[in-house]
Amino acid sequence: MQRRALPAAQLQSLLFGSAAGWAIVPQLRETAAWLIALEPSRYRWLVEADPLTLVRYNLVPDDVGTRSAVVAMLLAQAHQYQHLLRLDDHFYGLQHPGLAAQLEPELRSAGPASKLALEVLADSYVPGLEASLLAICLDATRPLRDRQRALAILAVHQVDEQLLELIERTDAFLVGDQDDRLLGSLLDQLWPRLLDTADILARLVPSPPLRGGAYDLFLHDAASRLPDEDLPAALKWAERLFSSDSELDSSGHVSAMERSPLTDFVEEVCTRAAASGNDGYLPVLARLFGARIAGGDDEPPFGLGGTDRRWRRQLVVQMLAADGVEGTLGAMLGFARDSDGVPLLDDDDFVWACNEALRHVDDPAWRAWYVLATRLYNPAASTHDDIAWQYEHSPLWTGLEGYFYVHLDSPLADMLRQTHARRRGKEEKVPATARDEYVQQVQSRLAQIEIEPEHYWIIDRLLDVDVARGVYRDRLSDDLSKLPGYALLSELDQRRIDEAAWQYISAAESMQLPTHENATTVYHKLVAAYRALARWHRLDPQRLAQLPANQWAACAEAIFTYPAHVVNRDADTQTKADLLAEVASRAPDVLADTVNHLLAIFNADDQPLGWLRELAPVMDTQLANAIAAHLDGPSAANRADILDLLVPRNDRQGIDWCTRQLQGALDVDAGVTAATVLLNHAPEQGLPLLVAALRREPATGREIALALGQRMRHRPVAVIGHHDAVAELYEWLAEQFPPQQDPDERQAHFFSPREQLGMWRDELLHGLVERGTEESLRVLEDVQRRQPQLPLDRAVLLAREVTRQRTWLPPTVAHLHQLLQDRRRRLVTDAADLQSAVLEALSTIGGGSPERLRKHSHCGM
Repeated sequence: MQRRALPAAQLQSLLFGSAAGWAIVPQLRETAAWLIALEPSRYRWLVEADPLTLVRYNLVPDDVGTRSAVVAMLLAQAHQYQHLLRLDDHFYGLQHPGLAAQLEPELRSAGPASKLALEVLADSYVPGLEASLLAICLDATRPLRDRQRALAILAVHQVDEQLLELIERTDAFLVGDQDDRLLGSLLDQLWPRLLDTADILARLVPSPPLRGGAYDLFLHDAASRLPDEDLPAALKWAERLFSSDSELDSSGHVSAMERSPLTDFVEEVCTRAAASGNDGYLPVLARLFGARIAGGDDEPPFGLGGTDRRWRRQLVVQMLAADGVEGTLGAMLGFARDSDGVPLLDDDDFVWACNEALRHVDDPAWRAWYVLATRLYNPAASTHDDIAWQYEHSPLWTGLEGYFYVHLDSPLADMLRQTHARRRGKEEKVPATARDEYVQQVQSRLAQIEIEPEHYWIIDRLLDVDVARGVYRDRLSDDLSKLPGYALLSELDQRRIDEAAWQYISAAESMQLPTHENATTVYHKLVAAYRALARWHRLDPQRLAQLPANQWAACAEAIFTYPAHVVNRDADTQTKADLLAEVASRAPDVLADTVNHLLAIFNADDQPLGWLRELAPVMDTQLANAIAAHLDGPSAANRADILDLLVPRNDRQGIDWCTRQLQGALDVDAGVTAATVLLNHAPEQGLPLLVAALRREPATGREIALALGQRMRHRPVAVIGHHDAVAELYEWLAEQFPPQQDPDERQAHFFSPREQLGMWRDELLHGLVERGTEESLRVLEDVQRRQPQLPLDRAVLLAREVTRQRTWLPPTVAHLHQLLQDRRRRLVTDAADLQSAVLEALSTIGGGSPERLRKHSHCGM
């Protein structure tokens, strides 16, 4: 294009597409930027069309006129560009002799142009604006971000005259700094060049944990930046800070026993001191660490696990002196661990401390420590229970099994660890001493099952590993032949187990659902049948498929109900699905009756119905009717589970129930359930119903909306062809819950219902923006016209950008060749392109400009 010197009109038809006004197609901005960089004077008109393109691709030419024009256009359209800037956008290469004069008026004003001027100055700095930057720093009416940015510019370019004045006027600078963000920026930018360590320590203040921001980030890095020669001074400061149990500040929201950015800073200082051999950290750490353990915090100071034994033993002495017995004992016995879970104080430390206690037997603190430690070490001692109950209200002694966490080399500790491992399923082996006993037990059970083939308990145990040895199976349908206990048996015994399982399911009688009288019996029957079916499903699925229909009917309840009743086990998903599909095809009546009976039980007890989703692959009309009959049952919480099964298959009973709830008098619980299900599974029907219901009863609608926000905030509704309904829902939510009133909580916390509703409302807006169609853009612009008080400028601008990007049709290679061969040709893709080409041709013939002709054409020319 550059070699052929295409005329401006031809380039405009190619680069601008059919958009009204001058705006380069997003996909072609980089192309336009290269053209401008190649010949700035020739393509100056492209700079006026889209100055951000040059800046974004860092292709601003070394031309004073072009740079001045780019800055002028950016500042003039700052109200738009502030919404289009990306995090990786920079304003490099804009320096020119008149830049300071261009920026100064904007810096002294407040608004989008001022923010943009700050960004330009940060990346393309020129002297002469230092006074304006200082004024921004001291102006409490300016946004904190602008004041932080102005300070950073002064600090980066070491404008010491203004920085020293700012230090003298620190109190004025910190006005309005509620979150300590300005304080963090001040300390970070000026230390250690203009502020010494004593200055920053004197300025440190407590802050809530997990708040974030510039101050917390400064504290996070400050200890590593601290010069070695300043470590003693920092330790003395920390010792004074934790010299008592009083809270660190008068507001009462941070105490010495809570982890916070300030205490993390102190811990890191102690870590550096320990690594350098400075023992001054011991009193500080003993105070801080002991207070934490006494307060129930089992996390050790950061980074101390790898230091040597000398300081750890000194820490014990310091903690005993500072905090007495309980905190020290907790650290010694492994409640305090490093980041890898290793006790901070190990067994050798424990033995050393016991010997020290014997040497200091006259010291009451050491003597009490020794008594408690030995009792905890040997919990079988007669006084163990007494000691545990004596300290029952202490966070350290909350349970009688606290001794389990003692990592000591004792038979009792080993036994506890092995038991724990078996319970967690981390060991899958039968002890060697129990092999013969295990084999004899299995053979005895096989002999008994030949006499009583329907003995459900024996089948249950034969198809499991012997639980008496503590070896558990995580899933019922695990491959039995891969378990360690099974490997101890002979091939004959293994075949006898499989045949016993087949005989059991071949002769199975209909199971009964559990009742209070026979729950244990029915439980073992269900488990035995399911294990037998799962075993043969793995061994020979063809033989299992030949099982008569009456036997499948007898096992239907076992197949369906087992995972619902044994909540601590996880049945194999595919095995369960295969068996359930077989029952649905061979015994559908029994399956429907089972589901009906089970729903009645669960609804009566108000138990959750999450297991219903397993029926989705086998749903039919008979099963749907059985499930729909429970929609008006007593358990409102279970309706959503039932509807989630019915509505996706377009079942009229489920959809009609939801429609009735939203068209009649609104009930909050029923309305939330109906709206949630319809928005998830049938939004084209649910959106108009929900909006009409909210507008009809706004008071109840607000309660429904707050509940929906908690359920739907990660599921924006953007239905093709229903943009108006989505926009109307957003508009109602924005009227009732204005974005300007959204909570602004900066500390770590759980989202409130109001915060979640705001997220959902904004996700609806984001969904319309990202749709990228002419229709979605139109409805957004309509909402902006109807509700000018809503902050929609950014959304509308982004929607236009996305729409242009997604609706632009690139020219084919053939069309591009034709365009380049004839300077008179124009790219026409729609009516707007055709109008531009016609007006340009008419202007050539009649001598008028295309712009003038365009105005006349709109007047009926």
